[in-house]
This record gives sequence, structure tokens and C-alpha cells, in this order.
Amino acid sequence: MRTGLPRAKDLHEAAKTIGSATEELIREAGFDLIPIPSRALPGHHRLIHPEGVAGFNDENLAKLAEVFENTGGH
Repeated sequence: MRTGLPRAKDLHEAAKTIGSATEELIREAGFDLIPIPSRALPGHHRLIHPEGVAGFNDENLAKLAEVFENTGGH
């Protein structure tokens, strides 16, 4: 993110923790990914849920959070 958007200082501040998960684990948690690459972020994806906005409830987000592993940050 810092490399792709070097001037987005507010975004850098908001992204204090870096985590990663596989596409497979995200899908198993009930979410889907749509690739939306840009020149600045070629690996960017949109996270969606089959129920739309309603699918981003506390229960589903807790399942999603469980598949991520903190891999860095400050």
C-alpha cells in the first residue's frame, strides 16, 4: 500500500497492521473476491459477500477475521 500509494498518509496511518489470507480461506469464510487491479495496486481485490451489505455483519466479519494472519506492520 505504501509503495502503490505513497502520498496517502492517512491511509498509511489507518493500516497499522498487515495481515494476509489465502483466497481459499476467504471463500471458506463465506466471502468472495473480485480482482480490481490498478496501476498503483496491481494485486488489489474487492471483498464481497453473497448477501451484499447485510453479509458484513459482526458474525460473518468475525469468521473472516479468523482466516487472516498478522504478517507485519508497526
